[in-house]
Amino acid sequence: MAQADLLNLTIAQAAPRLERRELSPVELTEAVLQRIGAVNATLNAYITVCAPQAREVAQATERMIRAGYYLGPLHGIPVALKDNIYTRGVRTTAGAKILADFVPDEDATVAARLKRAGAIVATTRTTGPAGTPGTPSASRPGRAGARARPWPPGLASAPSAPTRAARSACRRR
Repeated sequence: MAQADLLNLTIAQAAPRLERRELSPVELTEAVLQRIGAVNATLNAYITVCAPQAREVAQATERMIRAGYYLGPLHGIPVALKDNIYTRGVRTTAGAKILADFVPDEDATVAARLKRAGAIVATTRTTGPAGTPGTPSASRPGRAGARARPWPPGLASAPSAPTRAARSACRRR
């Protein structure tokens, strides 16, 4: 399947294909990671990309599914968590300078449940300072500037749009 086609699949479309082994979680995760790499410098939608961990989990997930252990509709689906959700071993800044190097030792409940369901944490999404809905500023640790709108480019993303902006960043038009 072409990368553009993979990036436009919904969970409802991808999950049955993963279960039937018509789609590889490795292939899907790689497509998402490549797209993030191609657009994130412009869009600033993601702050911590977990490429090595995501690839490792995708390979383990593929082995599980091939062996007949399919956990459900999130198994093998790459996801992005907001940067204020504790994710064990992943830098979690909540958009605050003081947390620029913070790496939690445990998962928040939502992260743990997504992982138990087989979701693959691929990245964390940019958030406003201390998790507020405001647009991130140049004070962002490791990422200067505000989120940009994918279409049309060049405009800042409104505070209510970070989820849509992050999702759009991985989809092709």
